[in-house]
Amino acid sequence: KQAVPTQNLARQSFRLWRSRYTMTTQASGDHLLSAAQRVWSEVSPEIKVSNEIVDGSLLPAEDLKKVVKWLQHSITKFGASAAVAEGEDRDKALKPIAEEVIKAFTAAAGTLLSLRKGAGESLIRELQENGSGLADAIGGLGASVGKQSMAASAGKALERVKFFERTSTQNRAAVRRRLLKSVAQLRDASKEMTEELRVEEGGGGGAGGYPSAEAESEDEDEEFSEFQEAPLEPSERRVVEAILKAASLLEEQLKEASSSTLPKTSSSESSLPGPSLEQLEAAAVHAEMGTGAIDALAADAVGGIDFEACKKGMSKLQEALGALGAQFSAVASDDLQSAFDAIKEALDAAQSEEGAQAES
Repeated sequence: KQAVPTQNLARQSFRLWRSRYTMTTQASGDHLLSAAQRVWSEVSPEIKVSNEIVDGSLLPAEDLKKVVKWLQHSITKFGASAAVAEGEDRDKALKPIAEEVIKAFTAAAGTLLSLRKGAGESLIRELQENGSGLADAIGGLGASVGKQSMAASAGKALERVKFFERTSTQNRAAVRRRLLKSVAQLRDASKEMTEELRVEEGGGGGAGGYPSAEAESEDEDEEFSEFQEAPLEPSERRVVEAILKAASLLEEQLKEASSSTLPKTSSSESSLPGPSLEQLEAAAVHAEMGTGAIDALAADAVGGIDFEACKKGMSKLQEALGALGAQFSAVASDDLQSAFDAIKEALDAAQSEEGAQAES
C-alpha cells in the first residue's frame, strides 16, 4: 500500500495517547521517574505489526524532532538539578522537573504509537527497542538520584534519546537498518575467521603461529592469557576457509538487498519494479538467519569440530542462501550453492578423518 497523508492522523494519535498516559504519571512509585516504565508497559503491547503495511513516510520528521528536543531539555534539567539537590526536601524540589520528564517520555511513546500504523516487522522491532531502551534509561536515572552513579545514568538517558532521534519513520529505512546490522555482524565474523587463519600462517608472530620472543617481552601476560589462540588443525582450517568464502558471498547479497530499499535516483537505473516491502522484510529475516548460521558455524568449527551443531547451522545457512539467491543477483545462485557445498565437503572430510583416527 502506498503512503497516505499521515500528518493529521499522527497528531491526533499523539494527543490521544499523551492525554491518556499523562494521567498515569501522578501514580506513586519507588522513585520520581518510575512512571516512565509504567507508561511503557502500557504502550508496548499496542505497538505491533500493522494489518496493512504502508510504503512511505508514516510521520512528519518535524514531529519527531520536537519530542527529541523536549526529552533532551527535560532530562538535562533533571540531571543538573538532582546533582545539587540535597536534604529532606530534595524529592519535593525535583518533582515538578520529574513530571516534565515523564510528560516528554509520554509524548515520545505517543510518537512511537503514531509510527506503528502501517508499520512492518522491522519497524515494529525498532520502535519496541527504542521505546524500551529509553524507558529503562529514564527509570535508571530516577533510581540513581542521590547516588554516585547519577551522572553516568543521566548520560545514558541522553544517549538513548539520540537512539530515539534516529528512529526510522518509514518501513524501508527500518529494513535497511536491519540489513546493515546483519552486514556488520557478518563482517565481524569474517574478521575473526581471518584472524584464526592467520594464526597458523604465522600472522601472530613466531613460528607455528605463536607469539615471538620479542612479542612476549612486550607483554609477558600474553603468554598465559586464556584468550591465546592455538593454530587450527588442518581439517578445521579447511572448514573455516570454506565458511569464510560463503560469508563473503553472503555479504555481497546483503549489500544488494540493502541497496534495494533505496528509491531509484536516475533514469539509467532499471525500469523494472524493485522488491516489495514484503519481499524486503523476508530478506531481512533470511539475512539474520544466514548471518547467525555463519557465526554459529565459525564457532563450532574450531577447538574441535562440533559436527551435530554444524549440521544445524548448515540447514539454516542453506535456507538463507536459497531464499536470498532467488531474490537478488549480486552472486549467482550456482556460486552460492558451490560455497555451501564446499563447507559440507570440508565437514564431511573432517568427520571421516576423525573417524579414521578413532579407529586406529
